[in-house]
Amino acid sequence: MTDRRNPAARPAPVVVITGGTSGLGRALARELAARGAAVVLSGRSAQKAEEAASALGEARILGVGCDVRRAPEIDALWEAAVARFGRVDHWINNAGIGHAHRRLDDLDPEQVDAVLGTNLTGALTGARRALQGMLTQPGGGRIWLTEGLGSSRLQPAMAGIGVYGASKSAAGYAFRALAKEYRGTGVQIGFLRPGIMPTPVVLGGPATELPAATRQMAGILGDSAEDVARGFAPRILRARRNGRRLTWLTPARTASHLLTAPFRRRQPF
Repeated sequence: MTDRRNPAARPAPVVVITGGTSGLGRALARELAARGAAVVLSGRSAQKAEEAASALGEARILGVGCDVRRAPEIDALWEAAVARFGRVDHWINNAGIGHAHRRLDDLDPEQVDAVLGTNLTGALTGARRALQGMLTQPGGGRIWLTEGLGSSRLQPAMAGIGVYGASKSAAGYAFRALAKEYRGTGVQIGFLRPGIMPTPVVLGGPATELPAATRQMAGILGDSAEDVARGFAPRILRARRNGRRLTWLTPARTASHLLTAPFRRRQPF
């Protein structure tokens, strides 16, 4: 029996992170492992996933190759986590890709398929597999979605990122529905809203393709993936409420960044 009075006696939480070889996923893997979690990080390349896990230097980090667009690979990711650590407490659907900031008629159909397949279908397929496992394991679990531009119903549409925004908007709606569908089952749904980070997913292509005003504002309001992960990691492990959303770029932080802009080191957008 777990001793609630002695945190050291509790089993380490097991966290699976898709898209864990770079950016926010990799930074979360480091921060969660530093707080005692066992972490399984995945990327489309098995070699890169294994190298990322090894580079983080934590014995309880496992790297697994997984293209989230392929359901059998997601199944294999779950099975690898359970085989190594016995269960999965948190499944973070973090894998995501962007596209060049261009109009729809300038995008190849393959780019459209890849963005929707990764950001939307991949997140739903990952959630489906995690639900199947968590509903049958003692204690349930928590499934997270990393949100992006387009997730918030309050955000205005932006030219040049319509497909990416649509994928994030649709995924956000689906996960809000999941939070209602699985309320009271022991499996909870959560959302990570990291704000603006200088990662390949956010940029979607060379930063020089972004309008100058957009680059300037992103540099002022943006934070590094490492800073965001450092703030999110303990809150992920403490989360208890279904539908919980962790937001990094809060109104207070936005105001602080704007006020201190002349003195802050800007992010490299």
